Amino acid sequence: MGAPSVRRRKVLYVGGYDPGAAAAFYRRFLRQLEIFKSTWSVESSSSELSISGQSLSWSVKTTAHDWSVQTDLELLSWDDLIANEAAGSTLTRFGRSAAVYANLIASGTLSRYFRANPRYFAFSVAPLFQLAALVILSVIAGFAVGAMSPTSFALVAGMAAGFVSFIVLQKWLGNRWRLHQALDDWIMSLDYIHGRREDLKARISQFAGLISRAVGQNSVDEILVVGHSLGAILAADALSQALDDVDGEISFATLGATIPKCTLHPEAQWLRERVAAVARRPTVHWVEVQARSDPISFFRFHPVSLEKVVDDDLSTKANPVIRRARLKDMLHESTYRKIRWRPLRLHYQCVSANERKAMYDFFMMVCGPVPVALWSKKEDGFRSLDTDLPMAVG
Repeated sequence: MGAPSVRRRKVLYVGGYDPGAAAAFYRRFLRQLEIFKSTWSVESSSSELSISGQSLSWSVKTTAHDWSVQTDLELLSWDDLIANEAAGSTLTRFGRSAAVYANLIASGTLSRYFRANPRYFAFSVAPLFQLAALVILSVIAGFAVGAMSPTSFALVAGMAAGFVSFIVLQKWLGNRWRLHQALDDWIMSLDYIHGRREDLKARISQFAGLISRAVGQNSVDEILVVGHSLGAILAADALSQALDDVDGEISFATLGATIPKCTLHPEAQWLRERVAAVARRPTVHWVEVQARSDPISFFRFHPVSLEKVVDDDLSTKANPVIRRARLKDMLHESTYRKIRWRPLRLHYQCVSANERKAMYDFFMMVCGPVPVALWSKKEDGFRSLDTDLPMAVG
């Protein structure tokens, strides 16, 4: 066969900052697998989930009329670290969040977000406006109660009502808005940038060890490391460490990635160097998939050079290859209309099944016969699958 094809693949997946996401990913994967089967007219079945420590793994067998692929998936989880962060007190969270945003403003990082991608800047400051809304509602409640109270108790009653209102609202609306999760995310991210999280450092080193072991075993046709959202920078960090020990071929996919969230901070020089080291390695085939519709990512912004990407769709001149995923091309029109105002759902489409064949397809990337090094550089990506891309013979 003139070009490489995949019969067996090992996928190591690092998810973003989402409490319980790793545990839920397998169930969601099974549901999405049915959509993938329908879209591409393939047969695909999954094994039971195996759990070992913080590692979750399963296998998928996918077959078509002229190819067959076995995919061994392993989720590199850091759910326990996220859960520990969420267990902290609300007062401490708000205090630390104030310090985080003061740092982001003083360091000029927020202004860099704005220049890089205004939509991501809006996402990054949204928790501040949510907190402001809670304070305003609480003050209004306080004034209302004070106005209805006897004059001698108006001030005390109003202050008490405002305080209680804030406690209730930050719990009720805060949970609906995922405010606490967003604040914890920013707290941990800044700690990571400053090297203050020994538990996270240790976990990333574990991830690096698992990547090194997979490469060293040399038992598959493609090793694919996937990083989604904030997990992309953790995956890049782990991969840079793994590359110190191994020199085999590795595919790397960053999806809905927020690498610049960390690397745009002036104190993140060490992290910028690690990301650049991954890009320089000729044995790493890195694709960055970006979507305009995803507000929780850096669309048209280069994760290594930290400069605007001017190409409309395809950039194959250097690592990473940057591809644009058009969510409207991936979903039925009715589905897209339902989710177009749901930022998190849009953010997760890049790790979900397509309803229509398109240039990019997460499930075809992890379960199909074409390696990242090939499809990422084809103008039509996976749309070429039925015509001129090579098949792995079953």
